[in-house]
Amino acid sequence: MENQIVAKFERQAFDNRRYVAYPEDKMPSRYIPSMRVYFFADSMQPDTSAFLSGEKIAKCWTDAYIGAVCDPIYRKPKLAPSQAKDSLRMCLKNRFASGNTLIQNQIWRFLIAFLRPDAILYPAFVYYSVLDSTGVPIEWNWCKMKVVPFWQDGTSEPPVACLESRRGWLLKDGSIYTGAMLDVRDSLVLLGIQAYMDSLRVYPSFARYFNGLDTGQCIPSSIRSRIASILAWREDSAQRRVTRKERRKFRYGGLYFLMGFPSPDWSVVYEDYPFPVGYLVKLAEEKVQKEEKDEK
Repeated sequence: MENQIVAKFERQAFDNRRYVAYPEDKMPSRYIPSMRVYFFADSMQPDTSAFLSGEKIAKCWTDAYIGAVCDPIYRKPKLAPSQAKDSLRMCLKNRFASGNTLIQNQIWRFLIAFLRPDAILYPAFVYYSVLDSTGVPIEWNWCKMKVVPFWQDGTSEPPVACLESRRGWLLKDGSIYTGAMLDVRDSLVLLGIQAYMDSLRVYPSFARYFNGLDTGQCIPSSIRSRIASILAWREDSAQRRVTRKERRKFRYGGLYFLMGFPSPDWSVVYEDYPFPVGYLVKLAEEKVQKEEKDEK
């Protein structure tokens, strides 16, 4: 992939205060940094694809902002890479138990020990959402219970959507890896962003919606750092009490919310919503008409 993402990450992550959130006894030389990274897009060409493309993600979502150091903080493994590779291959061969949570955790642990990543990134994609006729974000149509974390600080700015994941990406020598598999010869193959996108098992209707985002939904670069700080603060403040000073500092003049990609794996919360493909086209036409009217 084109490593504009990685370049931005390295510029931000490896400078002055990267480890400010680490305890003194957890120094970088002994631990692998684990961070939430918010990705923004500068331009997006809408399409109607029913699946998420890793190539499109890497091409469009290239402006990255580090929100905070995340848990867990991984200790650098003592297991030799060769031993980790053999253990990883053994776990991957256990096809019948591949869905077992314990096996999946072991695969992740051995992959980290084998790859020895420079950092672990937890991705989140941030953009302007739009409201439906009832005044709620379109994304909520995929949520049965209509219960997702959100905050309304005001009404003067467009709603901000943050689609986040708890699954990590492994950054190693300027490349991103998201998993591993065995080929027909039982050779180990490292997987990239496309494998991650496939593993999300996103509903086709939501994939069409996400792929249908256009440049008008890109958040301006001038406020991205502030938005990333607000989202990171909200994620952190969920674990502790917050002060009035913090509340004033991290205000946003509109609705903003966190949400995972709607997936059949979360059928208790999400369901497939028959999203009308032509809806985005209608919104775009209305936007053009409004701009033409304003010019007159």
